[in-house]
Amino acid sequence: MRRWLAFVLISVLGFGQQKHGILSNEAKTARLMEQLRADPQRLHEFLKEMPKGGDLHNHLSGAVYAESYMQWAADEGDCIDAQALSIIKPLKPDECVAGQVTAKSALTNPKLYGDLLGAMSMYQWLPEKWHDTGHDHFFNAFPKFATVSKMHWGEMLKEVTGRAAEQHEIYMELILGIDRNEAGAYGEKIEWSEADFAADYERLLQSGLKDLVPRMRKSLDEAEKQRLDTQGCKEVAQHGCDITVRYEYEVYRGAAPAHVFAQMLAGFELASQDPRVVTVNLVQPEDWYVSEHDYRLHMRMVEFFHTKYPKVRIALHAGEIAPGLVPDEVLCCHIREAIETGHAGRIGHGADIMYENDPDALLHEMASKHIPVEINLTSNRVILGVSGTMHPLRGYLRAGVPVVLCTDDEGVARSDMTNELMQAVLDQVMTYHELKQAERNSIQYSFADEKTKKKLMEKLEANFVQFERVEADRQARNSKREPGTQLPN
Repeated sequence: MRRWLAFVLISVLGFGQQKHGILSNEAKTARLMEQLRADPQRLHEFLKEMPKGGDLHNHLSGAVYAESYMQWAADEGDCIDAQALSIIKPLKPDECVAGQVTAKSALTNPKLYGDLLGAMSMYQWLPEKWHDTGHDHFFNAFPKFATVSKMHWGEMLKEVTGRAAEQHEIYMELILGIDRNEAGAYGEKIEWSEADFAADYERLLQSGLKDLVPRMRKSLDEAEKQRLDTQGCKEVAQHGCDITVRYEYEVYRGAAPAHVFAQMLAGFELASQDPRVVTVNLVQPEDWYVSEHDYRLHMRMVEFFHTKYPKVRIALHAGEIAPGLVPDEVLCCHIREAIETGHAGRIGHGADIMYENDPDALLHEMASKHIPVEINLTSNRVILGVSGTMHPLRGYLRAGVPVVLCTDDEGVARSDMTNELMQAVLDQVMTYHELKQAERNSIQYSFADEKTKKKLMEKLEANFVQFERVEADRQARNSKREPGTQLPN
């Protein structure tokens, strides 16, 4: 009786590969995905319906599609710099100066509208048209819509959570500048010394920087209320209402040291007070001069704040560089320093790990310490030119490093989570079981509190049981059709 009950339980939950010659629903689903490798369109359908956990590496401003920024600009009477292809805020709505046109008029000018989408994202990007690299075009997009992105957090949250729901995600950690670029200026108010972080810290506290915290919390309150109101979450809920959202405070590391230090203090102080803010992260290109030159200084800063705020979790962009993008000696140690000096609990990108000093030891360290890597396949391909066998994803998997799949900047990249999984399957040859584990990892290694994490994991597992049951039933029905309509075996 016990054996029979165990068999029934395994079959119902979809665990186990085979019992008495009967494939579990999980095994049938895995087999189906292997068959669909030869049919990308149906594979896309399969992967879109597949349950997903969380997106742990998602920049809010970069997650919004350029079409939305253009619509908001038109609605507010903004102008377009026709030469720079960027959105400009006029003194009065629709009063544009020479060299500018109204955003409204751009919506009905197909050539200009297409050029604007191309300037603000990777939309139909071709190097011969834009005369730049994928790396430069990608990062140059952000200033072009910055006037709008800093004003529409509520609508932006609605868009990205709605898209996440369509992809069957249940959790997001969104990276954004919660201080609205105010914190860095406090660094100018003090006499900053690289040799005495403790004194810098005290001087900043006395400068009034902590007064930013209630303003930042209010900004999040207002954005979340607008998101919930526009999604109708209190009435007839739309897609996205049930997405659990947490935030990562972003620090602009391309700034002067005193500015970076002040931003970090604001971020750690906020994260220590507001449970919605789960980590502090450093953003802007890792290969920029200041980011590269001050990298070790920044890691020392993070280490200092870790001692002051030990309960605040740390996720860091590290290893978003590649041979040729930086001198060889720069490839030596960004990931290792992020972990060993910066106390990173998660690594964002990690694309250059095999060029670090003693990469096998570093991989072993990440695996043994359970430090996951946030893989962003689209942006690694577009920005770094790293894909296929040159991408380290398979190496991370072989080493036992926890892997999570993320979108990075899905709006700028013209992507979504399903497309990331498509690349994982077709470009990185990930199996269904590897994808499923990556989705579990995205909840297990999230920075949500344990109670929330437990609920999310239970929801994810239930979603997988339902998905695998549906796919197994579909295969059973398909097997009864005419041979010509069956899936390939």
